[in-house]
Amino acid sequence: MSEQYDVGVVGYGACAAVLVNLLLERGLRVIVFERDAGVIEIPRAAHFDDETVRVFQALGAADDLSESFTTSKDYGIYNALGERVWGFRQIDPKPTDQGWLSDYWFYQPYLEHYLRRKALDYGATAKLHCEVVSLEERQDGVLVAYKDLERADDEGPQLVRVRYLVGADGARSFVRKQLGLEMESLAPRQRWMIVDIRVHDGVADNLSTDCWTKVTPEETITFVPLPNNIMRFEFSMKEELAESAVKSTESIVEFIGRWFKPGDYDVLRADVYHFHSLVANDWRKGRSLIAGDAAHLMPPFLGQGVCSAIRDAMNLAWKLARVVKGTSSDVLLDTYQAERRPHAYALVKIAGEVGENIRWMANAAPEELAAMGRQDYVAARPPLGPGVHAARSKGGILAPQPRLADGSLLDYRVGYNFALVGDPALISSLSAKAVASLAALGTAIVPDASDTVRATLARLGAAVMLVRPDRYLFGVADSASDVDALITDLTGMLR
Repeated sequence: MSEQYDVGVVGYGACAAVLVNLLLERGLRVIVFERDAGVIEIPRAAHFDDETVRVFQALGAADDLSESFTTSKDYGIYNALGERVWGFRQIDPKPTDQGWLSDYWFYQPYLEHYLRRKALDYGATAKLHCEVVSLEERQDGVLVAYKDLERADDEGPQLVRVRYLVGADGARSFVRKQLGLEMESLAPRQRWMIVDIRVHDGVADNLSTDCWTKVTPEETITFVPLPNNIMRFEFSMKEELAESAVKSTESIVEFIGRWFKPGDYDVLRADVYHFHSLVANDWRKGRSLIAGDAAHLMPPFLGQGVCSAIRDAMNLAWKLARVVKGTSSDVLLDTYQAERRPHAYALVKIAGEVGENIRWMANAAPEELAAMGRQDYVAARPPLGPGVHAARSKGGILAPQPRLADGSLLDYRVGYNFALVGDPALISSLSAKAVASLAALGTAIVPDASDTVRATLARLGAAVMLVRPDRYLFGVADSASDVDALITDLTGMLR
């Protein structure tokens, strides 16, 4: 068997494409398998947050991609009385502590084309229109059998050995099923119809440029404005309503007719979706792991589905690279589930609760609606679970991204690496052993005394912060001895 790779990735959606690029950036040999012949040319995910754009910074792609994003100032949920009861709002949109706006809309096919081109330039091997049919773990890797769907049916599967395998192959994950990994349900499933249309140039509309959900006893509708003149309508389906009743051309024309005449738009997609709130109990079995929708599924009410999937890739890639290169034990991969599952679990739970609140509102009496509380959503940033961080020193929370003295954002300076950032005097006083340890980790050392950096660190109660490649804090410190202790802890955990 001639084909051997460091990492194999099954699936080639947004999560997988980010993971493949990060692994290649780390110098690994990567092969990716995708059943479809090309990118699915319809949008599925629609929303990014500020943390996700930092991932694109790590890939050197933020500036290219951000030109294709559009921004959203508001998302509101309205009850049958016309009252806003929940949502998030940016009256005067400004960058968050992550250096970017809190929310963006994006066009998924453009993102995936871009990331695949970048991966090819890096040297990825992509087996498109190829279906993985079996996995067999060996002592030194995973034997992957796949079938090229363009070859004759009587030709047997081809074999590739990879040292580690990641299943990022979506909600119906073949890898998850092959590994026998069960999922926990956090909320009842819901059935929604999703219709995406592209409105023709020059067609006027009376729809807001913001996103909204309107709940009445008769129907619940969500509207999402996407780039490229694309508009998404989602409406909940009562259990007794048959799919055929809402997917017919006549039904779609009647529904969209509230806003547009038939000749004003093209239908890109009209499908019934089941919104699930599920989290896999285990994310690893031997040399195989799962990520993205294969590991967790959430309804779209927080817009965190693809964000959470990309966080998986960001967390996993640097750990896989260290293990493959022999600078860390295989045990390091256990921290992937330990850190990411509690984080994803918290977001799936919140999203499921929002979905259940929407369902309750559709059936609530007017007096119950009048008594509802009103609140705006504050971006949930759960901490990581236990793993490679110093919890006693604010480890495990998302690190801020300040602007440096030269005006650039921090991540442009450090790349996808560890970083020690902060007070120049303190950094210059570090012991030779500490400096050598940081160098061995490939740490970007950023001494910076700008007002922005000092203010950022002051909010953390620290003079310096030690940031992981995935932008989560390993810990913070305000003395050289504390930094030495952090470095000693980090090197010990990585061994």
